[in-house]
Amino acid sequence: MKQIIIGIVLAVLLVGCGEKPKFSINESDTLETYANNPAFTKVKTHLTPKGKKDKDDKFGYQFTVTPVSVFGIETGDLNVIGGTIVHTLVGTRMTMTIKGKESFDKLEKRLNELKEFTFTSFDVGNSKSLNYYFEQQRIVITASYDSFSDITSFTYMTY
Repeated sequence: MKQIIIGIVLAVLLVGCGEKPKFSINESDTLETYANNPAFTKVKTHLTPKGKKDKDDKFGYQFTVTPVSVFGIETGDLNVIGGTIVHTLVGTRMTMTIKGKESFDKLEKRLNELKEFTFTSFDVGNSKSLNYYFEQQRIVITASYDSFSDITSFTYMTY
């Protein structure tokens, strides 16, 4: 009986500790939002403006957990490998790496529902690149699927 109880306690601890934190990335987020979330790891970033020799050191955050949503776009059911988010003086840049054509197709469908965006698509063989622009809100979104690696690079940028 004692062994059964110990086994149950261990199982509960393993399952409970293995649960990944849930989070979304939103426009209203600040660096403190990410600093206080265990899903994010602080990383140093370097920005070297054209014509300037010194790097402008900043900090961003990496994540290896799938966000529930990114700037209102549902991503919780995508096979996210990881991503980064960096706030700069002129805006925010979020990038995610996503595995699988099925995840790309889901993301493409959701992006195509963004009616206020200007859209262009570029296909090469089984690979595809999508570009969305919304000038009034100063937003650029790109999603590029590479059929050789079965990887999608997804970027959401405000400027």
